[in-house]
Amino acid sequence: MQAIFTALSWYCYVHPRPLPWLNLAGEDTTIRSGFTALFSLWQSTAVALALHICSVEFSREKATWEDLEKTDLFSVITKPMSDFFHSGMMFKVTLLAYPALIVLRIVGNSAITVSDGVGSERSLPIGLISTFDLNADATDIRSQAFLDRRLQSNMIVRLEQLYDSPWSFVAPPNLLIPLPTEELNVTNKVVYESDVLSFHHDCQWQTPDDYSGDTVTIGNRTWSARVGSNATALSDSRIVRRGSSIIFLIPEDDNFTGDSVYLFLGANVTISPTLNSTSNNSWIDLSSLPTIYNPDGFTSRFTALRSLRAPLATLLVCNPNLNLLSRRVLLRPTANHTEPDITIHSDANVPSPGNINLEAARTLFSIILNTTIMSEDPINLTRGSMNTNWISTLMLLGVTDDEMRVSYPPLDQQTINDNVDKYTLSALKAFSGGYRGPIPGLRSKRGVFARSVNGEFTSRRLALWTSFPFAVLHTVLFGALGIVLAVLAYPVWFPRH
Repeated sequence: MQAIFTALSWYCYVHPRPLPWLNLAGEDTTIRSGFTALFSLWQSTAVALALHICSVEFSREKATWEDLEKTDLFSVITKPMSDFFHSGMMFKVTLLAYPALIVLRIVGNSAITVSDGVGSERSLPIGLISTFDLNADATDIRSQAFLDRRLQSNMIVRLEQLYDSPWSFVAPPNLLIPLPTEELNVTNKVVYESDVLSFHHDCQWQTPDDYSGDTVTIGNRTWSARVGSNATALSDSRIVRRGSSIIFLIPEDDNFTGDSVYLFLGANVTISPTLNSTSNNSWIDLSSLPTIYNPDGFTSRFTALRSLRAPLATLLVCNPNLNLLSRRVLLRPTANHTEPDITIHSDANVPSPGNINLEAARTLFSIILNTTIMSEDPINLTRGSMNTNWISTLMLLGVTDDEMRVSYPPLDQQTINDNVDKYTLSALKAFSGGYRGPIPGLRSKRGVFARSVNGEFTSRRLALWTSFPFAVLHTVLFGALGIVLAVLAYPVWFPRH
């Protein structure tokens, strides 16, 4: 039996044996206990057979003793030490075999264990961020996938802020790391090479160089906005009310730099909104910020039913400071919501697998929060006096408990930087793992949404695994005791006295 166990232990060392039918996390303790009991029974049975051989030898020794009144086994074992040295060689060997058998049983129980998983290496498809899959052409089916992921990013941001808990996985701060696109529900950890994009937003206030029609110009770049800069712009049969707005701007020339730009329309302590001070008429206070003034007001249309006009405008331009790296990364999901599930495994540079295109990344950062900032809330809490939603208010504006306060100043610059980082990180989750939406034919196109790299996996499936030190010790003890027991069973070389 010990020979079979020794062979099994070395087999499990060379080829850890997965237990694919026993991979339920809730049954791990039961499974481990079951195998521990099995191997304990195995070792106990094997040692019991060896002890029988030792008992036979003690019986033989007993028959040679002159004191026939004290020939019980207990007396033999408890002889004084002086008697031990005067005993025969066979008796001495037998007596020393007892503790060795006990050690063999203990070591045998620890030689083969049930591990958390076994390692393997194979090809792994990971998320691909390229200009090819960020397609806004309405005639291309990929545009629907792009829209789906933007809607997902909006919902992810809202859910994480609503429940103050990460959705799907905990992302590392200020890092975009593409994830494997395959289901990893049976994987404990994965190490693979990937492009990694670090970012840290630096947001600055500035006035536009030009504002005409529905475009905003800074230097030689132009952004489009649902905003009019004259008295009749965007007006219709409905009354255009006075109010404030936050508008996310989109580059008009498709020359994306990665900057995200927010247009604030409001008032200040000098240029009053001239509204009654009620909780239904809240204003964004642009005091102490660089602004441009329009006596006719800047009119924004947040929805088809709500147009608001404000006298002042300013821009918040957020530079993400993108830095593209190539690293070995470690994906190891945990139950702790404060520790990232994916981290950089090594700071050493590795050959780039080319799964992040920097131009595509700039495009993504320039528009990633557009849907989140511009989407409507289920309930309009500001009652028409502010074209802002819950997320934009939470991310960019100060919070007050005073129901009578009618002005909301933007947060300080550092808080805005941190918030834009945090909300962008949440929104990027929809793009980090390829496309998993419902459009037929797209999920299988790995060349569009994924890039294959080599990955080192550790399976979550339980496996029989051998500890090398215990296996060596068990083998040595088994070999030595095997020789001893063979001599005891067939004594031909050792004298009894």
